[in-house]
Amino acid sequence: ILSFKNSDNSNLFIEMYAHHVGWGESPLFGLEQKAEAEWYNYFQRQFDAMWESALHYENNKNTERGH
Repeated sequence: ILSFKNSDNSNLFIEMYAHHVGWGESPLFGLEQKAEAEWYNYFQRQFDAMWESALHYENNKNTERGH
């Protein structure tokens, strides 16, 4: 989910990924907060929940691949 906000309105751009391969192109669509408030809020809450549970990644350049 990619979010763009300004003072009057916000937009979300959502790309959905299939659980398994072979389903073709992933759906990609946008939602405008004012026009599609229910679905906008649904996806925004999902993003917020994932963001809050994410772990910080530290790239250690001294670590060899596979270790």
